[in-house]
Amino acid sequence: MSEDRLDRLEALAEKILEGLAETRQRTDSNAKSIQALSDTVAQDRKEWAQDRRRVFEWMARLAAAQADFYEMQADHLSHVEKIDDRLSRLERIDALRSSPRRERLTDILDRLTPKPDQEQA
Repeated sequence: MSEDRLDRLEALAEKILEGLAETRQRTDSNAKSIQALSDTVAQDRKEWAQDRRRVFEWMARLAAAQADFYEMQADHLSHVEKIDDRLSRLERIDALRSSPRRERLTDILDRLTPKPDQEQA
């Protein structure tokens, strides 16, 4: 009985040792997997940081382009407004030139002042 018991204890010890070896293998495998995942996460973080910097750089470029656009638009609108003002002044001058009042004044001045060809005669 003691031999049988000893055999069972030896078999149990062997199973425990096999289990420990298997546990070590799994632990090593898990550690390698965890390390690989950690490395991947670290690499992804670096890439995300670079992508984020690029996004902010492009946002800054876009903001600068918008500012340039609005400045050019303001200059354009100012220029159009000046042209419109000049056109309005020219239209008023044309209106004065063709007004009946101007024609009457020209007739009066023509009657009161000698013409250049009459002065020489």
